[in-house]
This record gives sequence, C-alpha cells and structure tokens, in this order.
Amino acid sequence: MLFDNVGHNLLRLKSAVLAVLILSSCASAAEPDSTTVTSASVSGAIDGHDYVDMGLPVLWATMNVGAKRPADEGMVVAWGELKPNDEYDWHTYKFSGDSCNSLTKYCLLAECGKVDSLAQLSAEDDAAAANWSAKWRTPTDADFEALRMCCSWQWVDDFDSTGVCGLYGVSKLNGNSIFLPASEFEESRDDAKTYFQGWYWTASLGSGLQGTALQFTFKKGGKKEDIGSLAVPRCFGRLIRPVTTKK
Repeated sequence: MLFDNVGHNLLRLKSAVLAVLILSSCASAAEPDSTTVTSASVSGAIDGHDYVDMGLPVLWATMNVGAKRPADEGMVVAWGELKPNDEYDWHTYKFSGDSCNSLTKYCLLAECGKVDSLAQLSAEDDAAAANWSAKWRTPTDADFEALRMCCSWQWVDDFDSTGVCGLYGVSKLNGNSIFLPASEFEESRDDAKTYFQGWYWTASLGSGLQGTALQFTFKKGGKKEDIGSLAVPRCFGRLIRPVTTKK
C-alpha cells in the first residue's frame, strides 16, 4: 500500500502520531498514577557510555544519543540520519527526493523509488554507532518489545529532581531499572493542549505502509495499549536509546 497523499497530510501535523497503530496486548502496563523517582540503575560502561542490564540479551544505554544525563532528551534525528535537521520533512530527508514516493534507500516497492529490499537499519546509517561507537546500535522493534514485556512500568512526573517526566521501568527479571524521558508536544490549533509523549526510533521499517519506520511510543497516563510500536514517516525527528549486545 502506497503512503502517497496520506504522508503529506501527516506531515502538516508535524509530529502528531497519526499513523498505523500496530500495538499488541501487554501483560505489564504504565501505571496512571504519577510519582517521583530519584535514580535508575547503572550496571557498567562501554566506550564511555553507561548501560543497564535488564536481564535481556542486549544491554540498554542509560541515556539517549546526544544526552549528557539520563533525564536529557538528547539528539533528534530522522530515521537513518546521523545528525539533526533544521526541519523534518520529505524535502530534507536524506533518503528521498521530495516525497515518500522517491525513496533512494530502504525501499520495498518499485512505485516508491529504488528497490533494495532493506527492511532494517544498516550500521552505516545508525546514529547510535556514528555518534557513540560501533559497539552501539539503534534497538530493533523486537528489542523494544522484549524490554516492554520484561518490565513493570509507571509514569514519572519528576525524575531525579530534574522536573523531567517520562516512563520508568523495573525489570521483572533482575530488578534493575531504566528511565525514558518524554518529549513535550503541543497541538497546532487555537485551543491546543500540551502533551508529554515518548517517541524513540527502532531500527525496523514499518510493515504495510511505505515510507514509514517503527517508533517505540508511550504517553502520560497511558494504558497498556499506549506502550508499544507505531509506524510513522521516516522523515520525522525522533530520539534514540542505544543498545549493545551482551558478550
């Protein structure tokens, strides 16, 4: 199915998450009650970047690419790009002409550009590897799903007295914890409300909707259906929380 005009309508709303929701049910959910958390776990460091062992096959970084502390949002990038852009649209996207129908890489349909059948981010286009080291990468959708399932989650209004809100998870496998800061989002209308929502790139393309990639998403007060994967245009700017494989 072609993205076509739908993609352009989505971009008018900038970062609004109006796309194909592909969430599955989850045994652990974000608690609607907010709270204050003073810290998250640190298990070690690789190439100068702290990680936490959540009891999974991969180790999770304790902060985002471009961040100086766990509460920082860090760097915002389009999917497959290595540095931030001034704008996030198809005409600024590295792997397209001026639309989702002129893709030059990671293209699965001839109608949308040059077909290469690449469905997962290559190391050369991975902002985690480029900005940290080759030992780090952007998580796949499967990595995020494993993290989602292994943790008990709750929304935090104030992490470590920084005033930063986000999602806090405690591993049911070993008790270690992780914090994912949320981003502020304001609706573009006269009676606009401000929301806080998390959106992190995965290394996986969206399935069934050309020109998209999967993001891991959550929002304040979210139910279990609000934590999971969402397909959004690849030209959007999102955060990256790296992982590295256990030795």
